[in-house]
Amino acid sequence: MQIRKARAAEVTKASHAVAGADTSYAWMKRRLVLLIVLGAVLPLLGLGWTLHLHHTRRAHTRLLASFETQLDRHQKTIELFLADRKARLQLLADSHDQKRIGEPGRIAELLAALNRSGWSFADLGALDATGRHLAYAGPFDLLERNYADAKWFREVMRRGVYVSDMFRGYRDEPHFIIAISRPEGDRTWILRATIDTESFRALVENVRMGRSGEVFLLDRQARYQTRPRFGGEIMGPSGLAPLADRIGPRVAIEPAQRDENGFRTPRRVVGRVWLDEPSWLLVIRQDYDEAFADLVHADRAVLVYMHAAVLIFGAAGLLVTQRMLAMLRQRDRLGADLQRQLRCAGKMAALGELAAGIAHEINNPLAIIATERQLLVDDLERGDAPPDRGGLRGALDQIATQVARCRRITHALLDFARPAEVAVAPLDLNAFLREAVTLVEREAHASGIVFELELAAALPTVHADPSLMQQVLLNLVNNAIDAHGGKPYGTVTVTTHARPERRCVEILITDTGCGVAPEDAERIFEPFFTTKRAGEGTGLGLSICLGIVQGLGGDISLESESGRGTTVHLLLPVHSPAPTETEVSS
Repeated sequence: MQIRKARAAEVTKASHAVAGADTSYAWMKRRLVLLIVLGAVLPLLGLGWTLHLHHTRRAHTRLLASFETQLDRHQKTIELFLADRKARLQLLADSHDQKRIGEPGRIAELLAALNRSGWSFADLGALDATGRHLAYAGPFDLLERNYADAKWFREVMRRGVYVSDMFRGYRDEPHFIIAISRPEGDRTWILRATIDTESFRALVENVRMGRSGEVFLLDRQARYQTRPRFGGEIMGPSGLAPLADRIGPRVAIEPAQRDENGFRTPRRVVGRVWLDEPSWLLVIRQDYDEAFADLVHADRAVLVYMHAAVLIFGAAGLLVTQRMLAMLRQRDRLGADLQRQLRCAGKMAALGELAAGIAHEINNPLAIIATERQLLVDDLERGDAPPDRGGLRGALDQIATQVARCRRITHALLDFARPAEVAVAPLDLNAFLREAVTLVEREAHASGIVFELELAAALPTVHADPSLMQQVLLNLVNNAIDAHGGKPYGTVTVTTHARPERRCVEILITDTGCGVAPEDAERIFEPFFTTKRAGEGTGLGLSICLGIVQGLGGDISLESESGRGTTVHLLLPVHSPAPTETEVSS
């Protein structure tokens, strides 16, 4: 009844706290919205009028500068695309030789790897110095083709790296290639890739400037290398004279004129820049009337934009406020959860004390049982026992076995519930490990388990309590043996090595057992948690080991894969955390 009353009082208190918090949140929301609106609207109005006064005077300059910036950015994007594809091919060429590149299926694997991060390579081929294919992967039947007379073949043999203009070739459709020549002793072979035309077009033409803007590339013969938005075909003439000069980025306003078909073209804003390789001219152009339409509608646009901005800022302020309040509510809920967890931790501490008390209570009757057993044994030795001496002896031995088992459990409970006094001394870990393995090796061999010791020479001396370290090492080794339950054989590997960067020594105990499931691995060091069958383990061994090692300034971690085995990492500091006796929480 008292528990119910306390719980009801706690619920009532929480309800009042929630109601008060909601009132506080509502007041905070009103203040924040008011501050955001007032702080955004007034500066925005002043900024809007300032921009309006300067807009007409500077719009022309800004637009041309924007064109030039966009031209430069798009130039870098295209050049970066081509440089990246060349670098990928160069990497493949440098990492393969002629024999390996010609292995069956290898060229297809490389093509798939090139397109894994995004489709851009249509096919891939490797050719020898005579123009014959060593290997080919792609949608066309080109394996038997010889490219010795192709322009790109001669150029790549001369330059080493070559990016071609658009050409039709054997496949009879516009495309361009990137080729890399690779010297190999007294011979040379070539890695050639076709860039997917549609992917490259999408990259070049992804700049959309209103209804009249377009982007395209021209070669030195003024032929289109990509399809323009308004008429024209790839490799078709643009109507311009052959381009001979290589000038830097240039943006200009061209007057209206007639094109090659006699149609009158409007006045345009045109930007031009040459790419480094291949020698293509990047052209961005847009109708003048559309480009400068903002000047015509500046007065109305400023008013519309200011009101739209006010609404946007208001909506953004409201969203920010809602988000802040949601975060505050979440933090308050988290604080309440932490409080509940602290209460649970207190209950667990009380449970630990209870376990210690139970352990002491159990030890008393166990001592009486042990005493009575000794008396019966003495009687047997004097000849005062009943005739069935063998049965009585077996029963007494069973009593002794059970008493020893109960004593081990109670000692483990006591070790878990209270700190133990530890005498720290220098230890030779390699010797300790050999001793631990020797103690369990015969039993392990009977189960088909083999030990492998990989102990580092000249291992630094650590400081720890010898008896507790023996307990830790035996516990971990026994767990590794037990992990092979159900398997006819297995291996336990014990490795030691120094970690000078962390001033510690690391012990690895690796088994080939059943492993630990991921959901169990997170709880494996919790007290009373065990993956063994009922009656085979108390769930205290690893928890006690963790307490001992952490008390010495070290740590234990576990890596496991279900069905494959487990590796326990044990780190021990080279120097003791304290020169005197230390309490280790077990």
